Amino acid sequence: MTTILKVAASGLLAQQANLDLIANNIANLGTTGFKKSRAVFADAAYETGVLEAPGTNEAPMEVTTGTGVTLAAAQRILSPGSFRETGNVWDLTIAGDGFFQVSLADGRTAYTRDGSFQVDAQGQLVTADGSLVTPPVTIPQGAQDVEIDGAGTVRAKVDGKLTELGAVNVATFPNPAGLLAVGHNLFVPSDASGEAQAGAGGTEGRGQLMSGVLEGSNVDFAEETTKMIEAQRAYQLSIKLVQTADEMLGLANNIRK
Repeated sequence: MTTILKVAASGLLAQQANLDLIANNIANLGTTGFKKSRAVFADAAYETGVLEAPGTNEAPMEVTTGTGVTLAAAQRILSPGSFRETGNVWDLTIAGDGFFQVSLADGRTAYTRDGSFQVDAQGQLVTADGSLVTPPVTIPQGAQDVEIDGAGTVRAKVDGKLTELGAVNVATFPNPAGLLAVGHNLFVPSDASGEAQAGAGGTEGRGQLMSGVLEGSNVDFAEETTKMIEAQRAYQLSIKLVQTADEMLGLANNIRK
């Protein structure tokens, strides 16, 4: 009987984690460059036991029973979001595979699909929260007619002369789904993702850059709502299992009395 309670409890915990992921997806519906996650479940380990029928001549039967469900992974879905034109030259989108590179305060390099960049007081290209784009791109004061091409090369007129100011690189990974999210639309590499391979946009499978465009979230509200309803129903059924097990235990206790 305790096995039923364990199985039901595993279902409750799994669907709670599923609902947490769905809620996070919906909450980031309007987050630039956000990539949704989905729950991947697996059946838990099985137990082998012996089922006996007391008072009969039947031989004991070996049975294998499941012990519930586990959350195998929270899989990141890296499909592209919708593009939105902004007209701001510093708003960048990668049309295809790849991530922008930024430098964190602790010295690590992180990666993002959020290309809503800006120029700080020192003329350096940074993210919305101030993280420096790497390799650094510095815009001199008085620069005019800034343009960023598909390869990520930044050019502007400085003192009336068209000057190359640097480049915004695009990084790809052998397994981008293995990247670890650290918040603020940022990811860091892991053993599962492999090492970053950075270079110009449009080369070696990297997506080209688009200036004046932002990539929206890839969350589909209708899809997430449907998944939420399914998770709620599964949660309710697990609760029903607990209630049924409790009723059966009550009957067994009454028989003993």
